Amino acid sequence: MRAIRFYETGTPDVLRLETMPIPTPQPGQVRIKVETIGVNFADTIRRRGEYYPAPLVLPAIPGMEVVGIVDAVGSGGDQGLIGRRVFARVNGGAAEYVVTATAAIYPCPGGLDPVQAVALFVQGLTAALILKRSAEIKPGQSVFIEAAGGGVGTLAVQLAKIYGAGTVIGGASTTPKRVAAVALGADHAIDYRQPGYSASIRELTGGKGVDIVLNSSGDHYFNEGLKALALFGTIVVYGSASGPVAPVQIERLFGGSQRVAAFFLMSGMAEPDLVTQTLAELTALVQSGRLKLQIAATYPLEELAAAHQLMEDGTAVGKIVITL
Repeated sequence: MRAIRFYETGTPDVLRLETMPIPTPQPGQVRIKVETIGVNFADTIRRRGEYYPAPLVLPAIPGMEVVGIVDAVGSGGDQGLIGRRVFARVNGGAAEYVVTATAAIYPCPGGLDPVQAVALFVQGLTAALILKRSAEIKPGQSVFIEAAGGGVGTLAVQLAKIYGAGTVIGGASTTPKRVAAVALGADHAIDYRQPGYSASIRELTGGKGVDIVLNSSGDHYFNEGLKALALFGTIVVYGSASGPVAPVQIERLFGGSQRVAAFFLMSGMAEPDLVTQTLAELTALVQSGRLKLQIAATYPLEELAAAHQLMEDGTAVGKIVITL
């Protein structure tokens, strides 16, 4: 089979197309014939060798999510799974075949093609679980979403409105991304890469700030997010695209009785029933037309390096997908 591997960390050109044996599923595993692979910022972080909660062992195959057809199961496994299209959480998805734990696959509902499905899986779960579980969004609240033109951001803007947010402000680094955020339902869009963006948020909210901030950039953007929080507000950190967040002194939160929360999807996926239920809800929203999936670009497997470069350029609006 064809697969992409890298033997050292660095720029996208460390990614190599290779031929490898087709893997054999062990007990408790399934093998999937891959149809689409989702490209995530976490893939580029690991490729660069930067901090990520899951350890990197070289040589490595990038990719953490696929959609495909189960074509084999390990000894003693459920033969009824063979032939089913599934979402799958994997370690090393950039290949024509992957094996993963049976517990890490989820039924892919009919009505979604493989490109749509992979655009919904990681990003949709992330956006939904952050808003509903970590931030505990309530009707009428105001929300600021960093990277509102990205895979998570384009869905979070829409879901915040669906879940009843009164005001949604999207943060994006380019004019096309800000236009896209507003087209998807944001009430306002600002350039959050500009220093002191919290002042713009306070101006847009009459000086109150926002109830919820979704922080995916880490670094100094976290500090600006804290400045933008309203009384009793919550900032949810779910990434560190620009660098890790410095230690936070709890005393800094006293003045606004505020809260810092963290979200890591792999932890959220430890509750299979929650994942299955959330995916079903998201799929229904897509099928009803209320949630619109944004596909930035599709690439063949051999052009994964170009897909990584597009992700790092920061110009893509929506999800980047590899198709096989």
